[in-house]
Amino acid sequence: MNSLALRGAICYLMISLLPSTVLGAEPGAMVYVSGSTAVNGTIVPRSSVVFPGDLIQTHSSSQANINLAGASVTIFEDSSVKVQSRGLSIEDGSVSVGTSKPDMTVSAGAVNVTPALGVWTEFEVRHLNGAVQILARKGDLSVSEGNETVALPQGQSTTLDDSAAPEGSGGGKKRTRKEGPTPAAQAPVLDSPIVVGAGAAAIGGGLIYVLTRPGAPVSPSVP
Repeated sequence: MNSLALRGAICYLMISLLPSTVLGAEPGAMVYVSGSTAVNGTIVPRSSVVFPGDLIQTHSSSQANINLAGASVTIFEDSSVKVQSRGLSIEDGSVSVGTSKPDMTVSAGAVNVTPALGVWTEFEVRHLNGAVQILARKGDLSVSEGNETVALPQGQSTTLDDSAAPEGSGGGKKRTRKEGPTPAAQAPVLDSPIVVGAGAAAIGGGLIYVLTRPGAPVSPSVP
């Protein structure tokens, strides 16, 4: 057996003996920073490779940009974000995401945000003081909290609690607020000019009738 054939046989044997977990390991991603940004507590001068489990922390007037296959993420200042195998977990702060990956997930406490379709989607997530604010800039989103999943259409935003009450806990429904274009407000029925005019005419007619009745007393009590 020549040396080339022997080398090929050895490579094939090594691949066959490697565990599937190693072969399927998630590749690293590049993070580019500006200002004061740390990865796992160490300040990064300009760029670094990050892997699932790494913690990225941006300080004041700083931000970090992560380039993934099929996704681009901006981590804004004063944020603490952990890299996950399929996305990010926001411990505190805010991120902006653009992705074509349908399994790209941004989590904040019990809230998980993913694109609704496998098309290019842009959205922002902010996690601060127990509240999670989500804005669907381009494309629809799927937002899950606990056992409930709802759709967030493009151009809409919502604010949720970062914790989901366990089933049967009786903790009540979590605070949820959807925002977006709202229909023009309608005047209450009682404020309608037609209703007000009709009421005034009725009162005036009644008063004239009472005052012109013969012998009708002015006071309710008759002496």
